[in-house]
Amino acid sequence: QLRRAPMGRVLEGPLGAAGRKMRAKDEDEDKDEDKDTQPHAQNPDKAKTLRWAVLKGYPPWPCQILPYKKAREVIPRGPPAKTKAYKHCPVQYFGTGEYGWANPATLVPFEDMARKELEERCKKKKTYRLSIEQAYSMRDNGKNKPLGWWNGPPIPEKVPVKKEQKPEKPKKPAKERGAPGYPKRICSRPWPTDLCVPFPTKPFRLPEMLEIRSKPRFESIRRNIYMGRDEGSWPRPKRLPSPDILVCTCATGSGCRSDCINRKMHVRCCSKLCPCRKECTNKEFSQMKLPRLKAFLTPECGWGVRVKDAVAKGDFVVEYVGEIIDDAECERRMWEAKRANSHNFYMMELSSEKVIDARHKANISRLINSSCEPNCEAQKCVDAATGEVRVGIFAVRDIEAGEEVTYNYNFLHFGRTEEGDVTSFVCRCGAPSCKGRLDSASEMREKVASMIRRRIKIKKKVLKSRKKAGKKTGTKNGVAGKYTEAVIVDYKWSSKQFVVQYDDGKQENLKLETDENITFKFVKEPVQETPEHEQPLKKQKVEKH
Repeated sequence: QLRRAPMGRVLEGPLGAAGRKMRAKDEDEDKDEDKDTQPHAQNPDKAKTLRWAVLKGYPPWPCQILPYKKAREVIPRGPPAKTKAYKHCPVQYFGTGEYGWANPATLVPFEDMARKELEERCKKKKTYRLSIEQAYSMRDNGKNKPLGWWNGPPIPEKVPVKKEQKPEKPKKPAKERGAPGYPKRICSRPWPTDLCVPFPTKPFRLPEMLEIRSKPRFESIRRNIYMGRDEGSWPRPKRLPSPDILVCTCATGSGCRSDCINRKMHVRCCSKLCPCRKECTNKEFSQMKLPRLKAFLTPECGWGVRVKDAVAKGDFVVEYVGEIIDDAECERRMWEAKRANSHNFYMMELSSEKVIDARHKANISRLINSSCEPNCEAQKCVDAATGEVRVGIFAVRDIEAGEEVTYNYNFLHFGRTEEGDVTSFVCRCGAPSCKGRLDSASEMREKVASMIRRRIKIKKKVLKSRKKAGKKTGTKNGVAGKYTEAVIVDYKWSSKQFVVQYDDGKQENLKLETDENITFKFVKEPVQETPEHEQPLKKQKVEKH
């Protein structure tokens, strides 16, 4: 069907010289009939009020000009802004019955159009054919007005037809308990009240294997994103001036091998200033050629990463990237993860104030597993051009194609509890020398726990300078060169020192195992003899005579 003519749609400007001539001719005829009225205010009953509206995108559409008084009642919206050239006329379109404001320059006299040509152009458009029939019938007889016309008969309202209501069926009377057809109660006991399951106090979690098998979700990035105290408050390091950039002294064409000064200091060469240029093998991580990596689901350790190509010892594998945050934000996120009962952590310490968090934004290095016999290691490197500290994963031995990539996490606990001091994350690497735990300090904690509250003898060496000077050899606690008994009270993890208490009550912090000037040995505690009445009875031999 033809699209309906829009209300108030007009063309900008007249239709050239031909339109102006037709408009002048039409105005002259109207002035002769009624000088006191304008063209758009003629008697609507006359056929001269019929026009063809030439609109862009539509065929010539028949319409009738309305008086302004009636237009105010029918068209709630006023005419467009008046211009010096013309003012719009209120019209009603045949076929659709819609009202609108039309530009007089787009209105063509009704007799200038051929009916047969218009009907042949739009045979399949029923609305347009109906509009032509209504317009010509009104031209022949002014009383033939379509339904819903502005001065014609109104459109009859449709009376809703009520559906016949079916008679309601009579309801059957309800049967009493125990009547035939209903099962009888077996016993008269009340229903038990302890059948409902109590509401769980802990938040619901899927089984561990289902969580592991689900594909990890994170935003993939190529380089670290500096978050800072506020999001985006830390700018990315900019390029340093040329005199401040560390340049190696390698010969041209050597490739910056193991004898490169920058490589020994874990500094990545600047590709523009390095003597080896394109042949340099110690470029920034972003310009290094990476081996092809693929994520896969391991049978025991969840998702892992394997290499598709063989990797030689010392080659760069991938960079560990994520969001760089400060210690305060790291602590907040760790506590948030602990409250959510999350078992997966992706924090890696970058410096004393910065931490890389690869939980939400990372690359494939996020999925690399830990191993007690790893084939890779994580190294902190500095870009010579910007001074940015980055973490790269390098191969410590030759890796075959299809082998899984692993490195040692050296995991540290956050917010340890009494249970956390005893247990740690279980290591499932399956290596022959597997320690069974991911915690790097698990062995040290067990050793410290076995040494606490034990009595020892401490001996401090006498310094040579004191011997030559002939000064006293006494120290702060105890006498140098002699054994002094003490008790190990505590251990300070920050300074890695044992707290030792002497018999006189004074305490001292000592590095018992690492200090060369101190030797110690454990004192065997005397075995307490049990009294005779508490000793177990011994069987006596009875001689037979």
